[in-house]
Amino acid sequence: METKTLQQVFDEALKDKAMKSKLLKAIKEKKLPDFMKAHGCNATMEEAIEFGKAKLAAGEIPLSMEEITELLWAY
Repeated sequence: METKTLQQVFDEALKDKAMKSKLLKAIKEKKLPDFMKAHGCNATMEEAIEFGKAKLAAGEIPLSMEEITELLWAY
């Protein structure tokens, strides 16, 4: 199986509502590396968090304020 980048997994999650929900749940439960691995990406927790921060800063994460608040409280 081909290894996917963080961008590829992110793009897939944006297109698939169920996958996006599972991604948000994995972040809240601090199981992001398991989620990434299950979707073919070997990114570390640190890499995924930095990627997410960069996307958020660029306004490229289509989340509601409620979703963002939940994620921020997880950390």
